[in-house]
Amino acid sequence: MEHLSNINDYNDFLKSLGISDLDAVKMMDENICFDSKQHKDSLVMLDSSIHGKGLFATEDIDLGREWLASFKNYKYPCGRVINHSPNPNCKFRFDGERVFCVALKRIEEGCELLVNYRDNVSSESIACYKQKQEGIVEFDSKVPSINDWESSSPIDKIEYELSTLPAAEIPLTHIFTEGLYIRQAYAPAGSMFTTVYHNTEHPFILISGTTEVISNEEACSITGPFMGITKKGTRRLVHAITDAMYLTIHANPDNLTDPDEIIRRITIPVENPLMDSEDPRFNTWKKDVSPSKMILTNNTDN
Repeated sequence: MEHLSNINDYNDFLKSLGISDLDAVKMMDENICFDSKQHKDSLVMLDSSIHGKGLFATEDIDLGREWLASFKNYKYPCGRVINHSPNPNCKFRFDGERVFCVALKRIEEGCELLVNYRDNVSSESIACYKQKQEGIVEFDSKVPSINDWESSSPIDKIEYELSTLPAAEIPLTHIFTEGLYIRQAYAPAGSMFTTVYHNTEHPFILISGTTEVISNEEACSITGPFMGITKKGTRRLVHAITDAMYLTIHANPDNLTDPDEIIRRITIPVENPLMDSEDPRFNTWKKDVSPSKMILTNNTDN
């Protein structure tokens, strides 16, 4: 079966690079905005027998047909959803900051578009990714002084204790609509994390799961679906009893597409005397620390 051959070749490719499928997803999603609505004429995203979602032709496609796959940090369907095959019917063409997907042959209606990933991965990008992952794991915790310990808050102390434990990943999805920034966070069961101080009043939604929450106002247990309001000045410690999915919704009048810049605008910096400010575990809100995926649904000029 051809799709099984494609899967086996993809797995062999990952093995040759020394990375997992999860690593590949992280690299493809890192620091990018995914626009699923543009540059997919004659294409549709459907479940693929090869891997996850794939792109399929909705009509016969001629040799040489092109679609914009990516531009700067924006990716479109051909740059994010297209699957791998050692016998591709498409290839990527690079033109400065733009990357195009080009049909190598006539593609019949209903067929899946495929490229050969081997032609588009550099050893430098893999090495850079691995180095960053190693840096997060190997960062040493600060040894605080007695004075710092005695002057710190209870959440500061818990945050420090968490920094001495194996790091958990809290994957983030950043969604940009006209005038709004929506932040989705997935907390696996057993994980704990702290938040920054919020400088705005905004809604939050626990979509699913159960969490125990301690804030500077109260301690409680909540089970989704649940909606609440975060007040200005709030900081929280969250313990996921089960797998949990959170959404927070923020005004974004300038239609910024850098989540780090938005967070800087809507929060108050936390200064924990027990933690090194450069420790990645103290900066999980940043897009290049936590696994991040970006989705652009507004019409921001790119």
